[in-house]
Amino acid sequence: MRFLAIANRVLKELVRDKRTLALMFLAPILILVLLSFIFNNSGTTNVNVATVGISHELNKDLDAVEQVKIHQYSSEKYAKSALKDEKIDAILKKKLARIIVLPMLILIQLKQLLLKLHLKMQ
Repeated sequence: MRFLAIANRVLKELVRDKRTLALMFLAPILILVLLSFIFNNSGTTNVNVATVGISHELNKDLDAVEQVKIHQYSSEKYAKSALKDEKIDAILKKKLARIIVLPMLILIQLKQLLLKLHLKMQ
């Protein structure tokens, strides 16, 4: 019985407090509307990737990924210069038997493709 009395009192206080009611119902709706604008209006992300010492076949496979454009460079120096000038978003270079990704924005699709190709190389 005591539990019901306390619950009844809390509910009456809640109904009387208009600010709390507004925050309970309007704030989540506002946040959901804002999140829908963020996720629905964001365009696609295109990534420009430089490759250094990567085989032509691998470059061709990477270029087949929809939102990725591959730029081949003869040396890491030129690729880093392009990265500094913001012409590219990432650099892929081959070092021994591994491919090293210098940290920048990389799409999940690109990561999956690299993993798949890395497994083929082993």
